[in-house]
Amino acid sequence: NGRYQLGLWQFFGGFDFTRLLNQNRYEEEYREYVPTLGIQRFFPVNDNLMIIIGGQLNYHFTEAPTNSGVSSHVNDRYDCAANISLSYEIIPKLIVQPFYRFQYTHYPRFSDGPPASSRVDFVHTVGASLAYYFNKNVAARIFASYERKDSNYSGTFDYDYHKLDAGGGLSFDFRF
Repeated sequence: NGRYQLGLWQFFGGFDFTRLLNQNRYEEEYREYVPTLGIQRFFPVNDNLMIIIGGQLNYHFTEAPTNSGVSSHVNDRYDCAANISLSYEIIPKLIVQPFYRFQYTHYPRFSDGPPASSRVDFVHTVGASLAYYFNKNVAARIFASYERKDSNYSGTFDYDYHKLDAGGGLSFDFRF
């Protein structure tokens, strides 16, 4: 992954590879290649508040074996996402960051059983994090988010869901 900052604009791109194996037989169950491009713009409001607006586009090239042993690409898809977030310094070193993200996903050849057809998902995510930066390398964070996915596909399974995540962590950031 790489990022390039040009004034208040940030451009980024990356590539992810995932390979999942069956532990019993050590056979490949799923493979995915995902190139990603994105852009975001920072809007400083004052010394304590910044608004960030961005977008991202990626494509998932997938392979999964079928019962006949032929590789299937039914999970190939592209994602278009847009997000907005605020970064507000409550007191020195304590930052709250609420956000909203919308994602459109299109599966052109999706199938969970015959026949294959198109599938479109809409994902809405809203959340916030609270982070305390002890110094430039160490921070503690808590977060919570709620996500809702609506799919137009009416096949064997229902792909709609609602989910709530919450957690925390400690990070160490070393740059060289």
